[in-house]
Amino acid sequence: MHLPVQRRAEDRSARRQAAKLVWDDLLDGRIASSVELLDVSSHGFQCRSPRSLPVPLVGCLATTDWRYDGTTRYCPQTESGYLIGFQLIGTELSVEPGLLLG
Repeated sequence: MHLPVQRRAEDRSARRQAAKLVWDDLLDGRIASSVELLDVSSHGFQCRSPRSLPVPLVGCLATTDWRYDGTTRYCPQTESGYLIGFQLIGTELSVEPGLLLG
């Protein structure tokens, strides 16, 4: 299995928690998929998903407390699903009613 070379300027902090990944698909409309958030940094995050996502794809990740918009950077298949790397589009916290996990 080939994973992208680690070229980060900052460290990521581990953060294992359930999250929801949401994106718009031209054929299927808005899609929401449960994922496991693995780690975050000031410029991105990594999560594990049961499904593959195209690269690049604009989507958002929501937990019980926050939501960030980002673009997929990689999505290799692993033994436990797909490992998805996202680069944040902005660092502003945004909350959309009904989107956060409850």
